[in-house]
Amino acid sequence: MEHAHLSTAGLLPRRPGADYAREFVVELIRAGVLLAEVLDNLLEGVGEDERVGGDTGSEVLLEMLTGTLRPVIEAAGEAPVRAVTPLFDACVERTLSDLQRALEVSRSVR
Repeated sequence: MEHAHLSTAGLLPRRPGADYAREFVVELIRAGVLLAEVLDNLLEGVGEDERVGGDTGSEVLLEMLTGTLRPVIEAAGEAPVRAVTPLFDACVERTLSDLQRALEVSRSVR
């Protein structure tokens, strides 16, 4: 891959035993960046609108990634996975709402 990953670039160093919220955010960002890069590169090869066996490229990649991650997800168990899924969603929503507020403040200051 062309881009240095945030984890290997040292931009988001792991600090075991540090603030648990910070560590969660570091892992959330690392996972998001890595998965976005992988899926973007694969999607370039498949083509988002290209059909493979009746499915779009993005649907095929979702199935591939699900198959790759299923053993880890199942090993964690359904209850913890279902518990953390809303946390991911809440983190995304909070990020978007805070960015929107920052944009509004920035515009009002100009």
